[in-house]
Amino acid sequence: MTRYTDRPLSLAVRSYRGLLPVLPRDFRHHYGSDMVETFREMVDEARLRGGFAVAALWLTAVLRLLSVSVGEHWDAFKNNWSPVGNESDPHDRGGREPMNRIFNELGQAARSYRKRPGFALTALLLIAVGVGATTTIFNVVDGVLLRQLPYPGQDRLIFFTDPSHSGVSYRAWQERTSAYEAMTAVDPRDVDLTGTGRPERLTGAAIDPGFFGLFGAQPAYGRLLGGDDFSGGAPVAVLSHGFWQRRFGGDPNVVGSTLSLNGAPTVVVGILSARFDEPEAMIDRGTEVYFPLEMTGERFEHPGYHVLRVAARLRPDVTMAQAQAELDGVASAMAEENPNYYRSRDGNPRPMGIVSLREVTSQDVSGTLLMLLGAVGLMLAIACANVANLFLARGTDRMREMAVRAALGASRRRLVSQLITESALLSVIGGLLGVGLAYLGVRAFIMLSPGDIPMMHRVGVDLRVLGFAGGISLLSGILFGVAPAMRPSSSQERMPLVESS
Repeated sequence: MTRYTDRPLSLAVRSYRGLLPVLPRDFRHHYGSDMVETFREMVDEARLRGGFAVAALWLTAVLRLLSVSVGEHWDAFKNNWSPVGNESDPHDRGGREPMNRIFNELGQAARSYRKRPGFALTALLLIAVGVGATTTIFNVVDGVLLRQLPYPGQDRLIFFTDPSHSGVSYRAWQERTSAYEAMTAVDPRDVDLTGTGRPERLTGAAIDPGFFGLFGAQPAYGRLLGGDDFSGGAPVAVLSHGFWQRRFGGDPNVVGSTLSLNGAPTVVVGILSARFDEPEAMIDRGTEVYFPLEMTGERFEHPGYHVLRVAARLRPDVTMAQAQAELDGVASAMAEENPNYYRSRDGNPRPMGIVSLREVTSQDVSGTLLMLLGAVGLMLAIACANVANLFLARGTDRMREMAVRAALGASRRRLVSQLITESALLSVIGGLLGVGLAYLGVRAFIMLSPGDIPMMHRVGVDLRVLGFAGGISLLSGILFGVAPAMRPSSSQERMPLVESS
């Protein structure tokens, strides 16, 4: 093995040598030094023709190096993954032959596409666009509609319908019902922050003692609101993690400090964990500050003052129907006690309904998103049909090739297997390109989507989405590959297939 000379290496040679690790280790061990020395001599000759000649030589050599690397790694992969089998038995087909057949079919497919790059690029573009668009919308549907809510007992969380309720109704539900193991109310209120830098209008929420427990909130620093905080003492507040990072740069010393909220000195007792997802049916997205809800005073004693949003968690042994029946009984009793506010114009008790929190969170957009998913799914089907037509047209041009291979002994099953391998290779590469397009598409959708789509912060490419993309890529390969492969030949085009024994 030739060694490097003692002459200093130029930048071009050093950079070329730095790329040698892309080669397999054994190949690099045997030929690396000779490759560098040969390249150095070529650089010395090119330097006589000027810097442009050196740059052109370097670019050509690097491209060649990468090409050699791909070929060598492919050969190494085949050697490593092809089982050795019984070398003493030339008829042993239990090991090496099936893997070699797969690799041979993949190699034939790649060579076939290199001969027709226009066909391959067109088909890849159709597949990538179809898979990318479908995966993008599935990503949104998955994040908004399909994933479970990140709260304890999420399948038992319910929301009391109507935009808001009175304090009188809320207390009646707490005192007269037994179907719920926890209940909470929220009064969304914006507050003014002053006295600490520039004044700012903050999105706030006045919450009752059960809010954080119902939705599984945990503090990152300090503590959450507790029992004494709701007894009318000194004002306290908990900050959201995002607001704390944005306004205070993540300084933990904010806990215990005093802020001026609506002109009142308010002690910050805690910072919410970054993992807490605010329930968007209850509070506004991006709520920045939480403070105790004190249901005192005339406005909370008046049945016509509706400001509260109410949610609860059913007991494990209670169904929605049972909870609704109990609520109907409370509504009838309240209509008897206060008919002016709890009886409708027809004389019947005003209905009090409940619905699952998941349903109320996404009900305004579920129909639109599902319709959009159906539309892009139809676009994917059209793309598969177009690729199938390309394969059919290409199959007509390959009749002579298939006939020759059949005459040489290839069975119909072997020929169909080759066609399916070609379509599978195309679908896998197109699927990978589609995942890249989906990643860009999701980012664009988030940027351009209207602000009323809930749970958009949960939308992102993850293993679930990658699994979906892989599944529809393989399905696409079946749709546009198997049908052309199974196409019956006409009497004029019939291939003289000879079934091999």
